[in-house]
Amino acid sequence: MKIIRTDSAEFEVHFRRIRERGRVFDPELWAAVGRIVEEVGRRGDEALFDYTARWDGHAVSAATVEASAAERTPRLRRSLRRIWRFSAWLPGGSRVSTSGSAWKDG
Repeated sequence: MKIIRTDSAEFEVHFRRIRERGRVFDPELWAAVGRIVEEVGRRGDEALFDYTARWDGHAVSAATVEASAAERTPRLRRSLRRIWRFSAWLPGGSRVSTSGSAWKDG
């Protein structure tokens, strides 16, 4: 355990870092998450595909969601897992289909 003294020259840096841990409760962050959830609720898979392109760098669509063995990079699999986990938050708890070959690790 690291002891941080208030009279230390590095106290402000350490204290700021500790305060930032609570950012998960930041109202601006929750507002942004709310907008994303609303958009996914409105646009469904198309919104998820757009976010995947924006955040993960993969252009996917309903027509291209299946991937060949050569295309199943670890990065693509991580992106698809994020979409699948997020889809549990959709109304009714329905998930996007995982039957496509992109989901298979083989």
